Amino acid sequence: MNTRAAALSIAFVIIAGIISLSQFGIARAENVEFVTKFDGSKGELPESMTMLVGRTYVSMAPQVQAYKIDPDGTVAPYGVWPKANPGEAFLLGVTMDSKKNLYAALPSFNEQVKTGVYKVSFKSTEAELFATHPDMKFPNDIIFGKKGRMFISDSFDGSIFVVEKDGTVNKWISDDLLKASSANCSETRLGIDVGANGLAYYKNNIYVSNTLAATILKIPINDDGSAGKIEIFAGPDCSALVGADGIAIDRYGNIFAALNLQDKIIKISADRQVSIIADQGLDFPSSVKLSSKSIYATNFGFLNATNGQVPEVGIIKIELSTNSYQ
Repeated sequence: MNTRAAALSIAFVIIAGIISLSQFGIARAENVEFVTKFDGSKGELPESMTMLVGRTYVSMAPQVQAYKIDPDGTVAPYGVWPKANPGEAFLLGVTMDSKKNLYAALPSFNEQVKTGVYKVSFKSTEAELFATHPDMKFPNDIIFGKKGRMFISDSFDGSIFVVEKDGTVNKWISDDLLKASSANCSETRLGIDVGANGLAYYKNNIYVSNTLAATILKIPINDDGSAGKIEIFAGPDCSALVGADGIAIDRYGNIFAALNLQDKIIKISADRQVSIIADQGLDFPSSVKLSSKSIYATNFGFLNATNGQVPEVGIIKIELSTNSYQ
């Protein structure tokens, strides 16, 4: 599918339309708590989130708008972002640096809006283009590694881009393992081929979810900063991993992944065993974050929105009874 057709497909679908684990001490999924609710009928579909100093920042994909949620629950728009007609641009993965600057991935199919990563500085409101590349097609998630380097997944190009501290943008790695393989799982509900998606950094490795290939990938960072040999960490497994979107890694090396197509949150242990954390109370979860005693996730609600139903969108919380994830 070409990029213009993909844009029209996304535009059409948006406009038209726990299991108890004793080692975690996690409550059953039916006790999942909504921390913040949004209105899906208004296009408030939260795709990604980042947290810093008690505040949460979320990206509303179809609105091309970020929101800030204060500790008292107050929700307000954050930043002035590029404007495009509905379905021509989307705000996806968000992250924040230590200086409280907010970054967001923005794939665009409007010639007036450049595809790339945009930045809202802490002392400003206007989003400015921070990073782009001629080969960048559908930037999806962004994370920081060591030395201020930013990594960007591209779901259409099958690549990971890197932004060096001096602002230089390079294609860090491109590989078939980063491309969508929808035929492997016979999964067509998304309407587009989404490959490389969620990113996480752990012990000088970049981990990547491949949504339709049903894999979690591991890429070592060489001493000179280049990409090492990519390997499959988990999968391919259509029943256990298809729909893998946002990922997070705890201090023990356990990976937590949101499975958007399965309405699940799973854990992949350091020894690569897959178990279900939650499979109820979720509506196309797309981003997952960890705190000392909780798991947070965004209910993106994409599939229900495409089917003309009002999705249960917002930020949900699963409380842990212990302060570790081991």
